[in-house]
Amino acid sequence: MASLLHAGHAAKMEAYLSLLLATNLNYTTGMSSSELEMQARQKLETEPLRLSLDEPRMIGNSGGFDIFHEIKSLKAELADQKAEYGARFSDQEKNFKNELAMLHGARIRNDMSELIGRTTQKQRYYAYRQERNCEVHGADVEFHRYVLTVPGYDKDMLDACVGFMITYGITPEGYDLHFKEAPKKILQYVNLRGNVYHLFAYTKSSHHQSEISNMQKLCDEIMQLWVSEGKTISEKITAKISEFDQLHQLWQEGEEEEQKKRELQAEKDLKRKNRGKREKGGKRR
Repeated sequence: MASLLHAGHAAKMEAYLSLLLATNLNYTTGMSSSELEMQARQKLETEPLRLSLDEPRMIGNSGGFDIFHEIKSLKAELADQKAEYGARFSDQEKNFKNELAMLHGARIRNDMSELIGRTTQKQRYYAYRQERNCEVHGADVEFHRYVLTVPGYDKDMLDACVGFMITYGITPEGYDLHFKEAPKKILQYVNLRGNVYHLFAYTKSSHHQSEISNMQKLCDEIMQLWVSEGKTISEKITAKISEFDQLHQLWQEGEEEEQKKRELQAEKDLKRKNRGKREKGGKRR
């Protein structure tokens, strides 16, 4: 072996390094693995020693230098991969903690709204219910597509795929082809499409029905433009998004106004009820 390698190296490691050298550097093409290994061995064993020109300065032959640089390169790649996977794991851990915090917060809000729904302030429950409904039942096209890949649910898979298509207006295969790599901004309106068509807050809304209908149409148009215009956020898409946002703001303001009316009516009903109790109590005395 080259002088760079210690005399006590095991035969298995020697063969591996020889084959690694031969495979990666390919001194001669069109040779079998055993021929490449033999060529590498001969290069390591027979070439004369010389002083390397690169740092660090070493004494060895060209085969030994080749192995040294190959291992150095592999070590650098390994370090890069460790750094990449470490950062990825750190991000995953952070996301997991954030999801746990969100789930905990959602549970608190859910139970809080249930308790309020059993009091004289139950009209406030409507607003909490809308928020909870969006969090629990709101569209999430990325996660729903993942759900359809989980093994062990073959019996329900066909129905779930139909539900996916009804919710998002595309098949699972259409999502893979056109939206899997789409930016978050586009996926936001794919999810909003699912919400405005199917979420309780919109389907049971008692006002601004024309805005809801137009929002549904705009979501479909945004998705169609994303596909037809080469999967870029064009000026047409930007204009549609702006129009949707304005309509959604109008609808949201209407929801808040309706909620205030419900709360005022609840206060009036409560006062009327309390007044009735007082009058009833006075008659008894």
